[in-house]
Amino acid sequence: MLGINVRDYNQTIAQDFKLDNAVTYPSIYDPPFRIAAALGGADLGHPDHHCPGPKPPPGRGVPEGGHRR
Repeated sequence: MLGINVRDYNQTIAQDFKLDNAVTYPSIYDPPFRIAAALGGADLGHPDHHCPGPKPPPGRGVPEGGHRR
């Protein structure tokens, strides 16, 4: 699992999210969307397309704000 933060334009907010939610997987700060796009994330604005592969089961999508929990 790899997190890619493309929404928080302040790196401190992104770090706070990781701490507040006890994120244990690596997370890349990528507001310019370069890494996400290189990984095929052209449609990351849609909840079903945050990860390559099959659609996540119900209740496992990306909540409002764009962070998977």
